[in-house]
Amino acid sequence: MYIFHQENFKKIYLIFLSFIILSSIMLLNPKPVSALAPMILTDKQDSYQLGLSMEYLEDKDKKWTIEDVSSDEMGRQFKKMSSNNLNFGYTKSAYWLKFKLKNDSKLTRNWFIEIDYPAIESIDLFISGENGFVRKRNGVIVPYSEREFKNRTLIFPIKINSNSEIIYYIKCLTFSSMNFSAKILTESALRVENINETLFYGIFFGFNIVMIIYNLFIYLSVRDKSYIYYILYQFFWGSHMLTLTGFGMMYIWGNLDQLLLATYINSFGLFSFIILFAKSFLKLNVYSKLHDKLLTLLIILAFIISSSTYIYTLNMRFESIFLLFIPIIIFSAAIVTYKKGYKAVRFFLLGWSIHLAAIITFILRLIGIFPSNFITNNIQYIGSAIEMTLLSLALADRINIMKSENAELKLKAESEISKFHKLESLAMLAGGMAHDLNNILTGLFMKVQVLTSLINKDSDKAAGYMYDFNNIFNLAKNIINRLQTFSKGDALYIKQESISKLLSEAGNIVLTGSNSQCEVVILEGLWPVEFDKTQLNQVITNLLINADQAMPYGGKIEVTAENIILAENMIPSLAKGKYIKITIRDNGIGISKENIDKIFDPFFTTKPTGQGLGLAMSYSIIKKHKGHIEVKSELSKGTSFYIYLPVSESTKVVDEKTSILDERQLVGKNILIMDDNETLLEGISTILSDKGCIVDQARNGDEAITLYKKALTTEEPYDILIIDVTISGGMGGITAIKLLREIDPMVRAIVSSGYSQIPVMHNFRQYGFVSALPKPYTIEELCFVLGKSLES
Repeated sequence: MYIFHQENFKKIYLIFLSFIILSSIMLLNPKPVSALAPMILTDKQDSYQLGLSMEYLEDKDKKWTIEDVSSDEMGRQFKKMSSNNLNFGYTKSAYWLKFKLKNDSKLTRNWFIEIDYPAIESIDLFISGENGFVRKRNGVIVPYSEREFKNRTLIFPIKINSNSEIIYYIKCLTFSSMNFSAKILTESALRVENINETLFYGIFFGFNIVMIIYNLFIYLSVRDKSYIYYILYQFFWGSHMLTLTGFGMMYIWGNLDQLLLATYINSFGLFSFIILFAKSFLKLNVYSKLHDKLLTLLIILAFIISSSTYIYTLNMRFESIFLLFIPIIIFSAAIVTYKKGYKAVRFFLLGWSIHLAAIITFILRLIGIFPSNFITNNIQYIGSAIEMTLLSLALADRINIMKSENAELKLKAESEISKFHKLESLAMLAGGMAHDLNNILTGLFMKVQVLTSLINKDSDKAAGYMYDFNNIFNLAKNIINRLQTFSKGDALYIKQESISKLLSEAGNIVLTGSNSQCEVVILEGLWPVEFDKTQLNQVITNLLINADQAMPYGGKIEVTAENIILAENMIPSLAKGKYIKITIRDNGIGISKENIDKIFDPFFTTKPTGQGLGLAMSYSIIKKHKGHIEVKSELSKGTSFYIYLPVSESTKVVDEKTSILDERQLVGKNILIMDDNETLLEGISTILSDKGCIVDQARNGDEAITLYKKALTTEEPYDILIIDVTISGGMGGITAIKLLREIDPMVRAIVSSGYSQIPVMHNFRQYGFVSALPKPYTIEELCFVLGKSLES
């Protein structure tokens, strides 16, 4: 049985043969690649998009004529448009468009072909007829007064007879962006479109004018140059938009020469004032000098390019590049400024983000990446309106911040005045005391000098005692001199010194025996400074002791010195210029916000003991050096003190011998020593007595408590105690301090032990002690710990 009958096989063969013959005919006689189908115009519709009904051909050499492109040979080279938006991006080629219209109505009608991108340099319409092609011209090269139809967009009026069909060719030429849509519409539809678009653009330009006037009034009130830059920026931005929308050609410049001049002025004005506004508003000369210099360079570059490319199409191309490049730089500058703490940038940054997004979208549409639609066609207007609003808010916010800063500066100035008044009162008291004490000490010192001359010169011991008396009197005299220095009107002993050596020595001496570590960093090339070495050492020592006390369990203290140049009003109390900045930073307990503003007030202290004069005197000393001291702190994170000292005009730095530890604070102090080592008791008592202390001894805790109670009933209680932890056969130091604190919560005691690793030596404050003195120790260590503890 056969699968195919002979008759069926003949039918299949005939079908196959017919297919081969038809295919051969089609291959031998090809039709044009694109069979141009007409767009049917009816009475029922007033507007049609032409894009999908068009075919296009690129003329790279711009040499073809209408006769060339309308030939059958070139007609087959046209390509079908795939979108209603004709988007060829930036190009130097000429583009030919071809489309066919058929009037399917019973009446002859007037229609209008509209090209919605007014910035095209040249556009020609060729209408086919019995006698060839009729040419109509439009574009920016055609003066507005000579255009066949006056409109902001490019319009070609045409007439199509009833039931007739006409082929049209359009030649487009521009060196900027070729991105537009084409449509055909009736007169009534064109009128409605113009009304709607005029309303939309009227709102935009009206808003632009309102913002200019609004900010002009504010400028007249505050006289901030940022406002005038912003006003001029908005003016040139509005003028730029007039050019792009066609209203500029329609109402203002009217011909190509005037348009060229307007484009040049708009380009340079827009770029210049947008940069000047950003530089002024963002304070780039303070927050980002790199961006400041870069934007200044761009102004110069914009002027050179705008001047050297006095050609409309080239200016349009450079304008698009600058419109993308400059906002990106300004945006990055705003981010840098915001990160550095300039609060007024927040609205600017938001507005500029929207502006930048709108510009990027607009540029990408021009170069053909984004499609052309209502959003992308008008994104620059929408984004600009939002940006204008936010930048105006940013300027208003800047005024509010400036008012707030002025209020803070006023409060700070009032606080400074208050501190000066308090210090002035304290200085008057110190001056009076110094005067009275000088009178007493002068008479007493004279008596001692007379007594010295009467003593037998062979009596070495007596002479030694009298020498000690002289030293004690000299110490007292120095104390009086310091009081006089602190009092109003006394001069400082200022000369050029080595600030690096002073800081290094203070760090090594003050923290000897402390659990804290001090790291001193002196940057290279430190400028010379003139200061009173004794008094500045007192300031540094006081700050180091405070930092150490803020870290009862030990920690790290950083001391740095660096060169700094202060701008105008950076620190209200200092003039602009060169300074040395000293930073003393700890990671201790910090200072609360309610106490930070009172930290330099006389008699203010947060410590259980102390008179609150250390920082007040430090403040006074720095002010007399024509410097500035300030503090920043955060609870549980630490405290930083900043000292600013003016740089010396001389470059020669004086280097002196290491200063001797100041032990004057020990004179006259009542000290109780508790220890079971007789040799140690005798040695410490002799040393401290020689240094002017009043020393009592106790062999155990019971004796110490008895002596302390007795002293409390007199006018000379003990200033400080040195207590040994371990007492053989008696009450030890830990129990003794517990009972002593019950008697007097303000008792000051130093714990001492040969067991340096026991907990009380590291966490002495938890046990009630103010400091720790591990054995063995030197005379210098003993005096230092006593001095530091007495100041606490």
